[in-house]
Amino acid sequence: MDSATLPQYLTDNEVGRVLGISRASVWRWAKSGRIPQPRKIGENTTRWDGLEVAELARNAPTTSDQDRARGRARAMAGRGKAA
Repeated sequence: MDSATLPQYLTDNEVGRVLGISRASVWRWAKSGRIPQPRKIGENTTRWDGLEVAELARNAPTTSDQDRARGRARAMAGRGKAA
């Protein structure tokens, strides 16, 4: 999805679809600061800014980049262990 087709405000499910993550991960990532914080727009309504999410998705590493980074981290962790 590009920013021209995204609504102004996104639900957690929509953010998850845009970023390719689960709804639970959306909340975990928001809590950890990995993605922008949502805005409370009503008593029981929380939404993310569609433009912020679109920008984040454009600049996010690809899944293969993330997999390579995880592999490097595992390899580095393995080097510190005694055989």
